[in-house]
Amino acid sequence: MKTERKIALCYIRVASTSAEDKVHSFEEQRQHILQLCEQNNWIPEWYEDVGGYSGMSEDDRPGFQSLRNRFTDAQVTAVVVDSLERLSRKPAHIYQFLETLEKHHIKLAVANLERMT
Repeated sequence: MKTERKIALCYIRVASTSAEDKVHSFEEQRQHILQLCEQNNWIPEWYEDVGGYSGMSEDDRPGFQSLRNRFTDAQVTAVVVDSLERLSRKPAHIYQFLETLEKHHIKLAVANLERMT
C-alpha cells in the first residue's frame, strides 16, 4: 500500500533587523504559507527561525536543520516557504537544497511569488 503524501514542511525565517521584520513579518509569512497548504490540502508542519537568524548560512538555523531531518518521511510532499530568500540568501544553497528535495521526491512550494526580493 502506497503512503499518501500530505505533509508540508512549512518554514518561516525572520531576521533580526527591524526593517526586514516589517517586510517579512512572521504572521504575514505564516498566512501566505497556510493559504497555499489549504489550497493543496496539505497538512502543515511548522519550522521557524525567528530573530537573529541570517539567510547567509544554513548551519546556525535550528528550525531549518530540524526541517531537513524530516526529508526521509514518506508522507512529506513539499517544503513551503513564503519566498526563496526566506530559505537562503545564497543561490548556490538554494540549488543544493533543490537537488536534495529532488532526491527525496519532495516539491518546493513558494507561497508568495509576488515577492522575489
